[in-house]
Amino acid sequence: MNAPFHVGYLRVNPGWRAGLGFHRHQHVEAMVVVRGRLRVALEDSEVVAEGGDGLCYAPGLAHEEHAEGRPCTEFVFFKGEVETGTLRSPLVKSGNTRMRTLARWLIEERNTHDHGRERRMRTLARAVLHEMARQSAGTQASPIQRVREYMRTRLKEPHALEDLARLAGMSKYHFVRTYKRMTGMPPMADLQRIRIEAACDRLLTTQLPLKTVAEQTGFCDVYYFSRVFKARYGVPPGTFRR
Repeated sequence: MNAPFHVGYLRVNPGWRAGLGFHRHQHVEAMVVVRGRLRVALEDSEVVAEGGDGLCYAPGLAHEEHAEGRPCTEFVFFKGEVETGTLRSPLVKSGNTRMRTLARWLIEERNTHDHGRERRMRTLARAVLHEMARQSAGTQASPIQRVREYMRTRLKEPHALEDLARLAGMSKYHFVRTYKRMTGMPPMADLQRIRIEAACDRLLTTQLPLKTVAEQTGFCDVYYFSRVFKARYGVPPGTFRR
């Protein structure tokens, strides 16, 4: 715990360059782009990291960052004696939101001031590097995972079974059977569960009217939303919020 360790956050305008030019570190440096775009010159190549992507520089690797994102680029970085695992490349392209979420938690911990702060930051830093290593190793999201993420990020849109099966690259029959085996329920039932869970998040963290919550999470009207919600949780959404 006494080894050098630092967590930082930068929000920079287009055209920003790391003030050190090409530089190296004695310990590992890793970063996650939260928003925008970083072009990174390495000793013999160049890579581009966009929102959600990660970068990890081994000790002694020369690099220089240049921001290209508009209107700005935001990234979280940390340096120190941390285990990187096996990374195939300094750039780790993200197939999901995990690294970005972990990076945001990391910067939240940076802003705390109690005695457990550094321990929690180191734990989150290891989690970021673990996720980088997992994705770098070529672990691909399954077709079903991709479909679930697609539905989760498009709650308001109507989803037809045929379209979801096409997205997964399967016949409709094979898609339904595979989906149920992996998630425990058919695709459209799982979509309703995803929407209800998203509605719960909004009920607990916002003061949005129930009608707005229903609209944002893909329910056709507030009455249907209330009926489905009560069937799942045993109470209406308003009571659940209180």
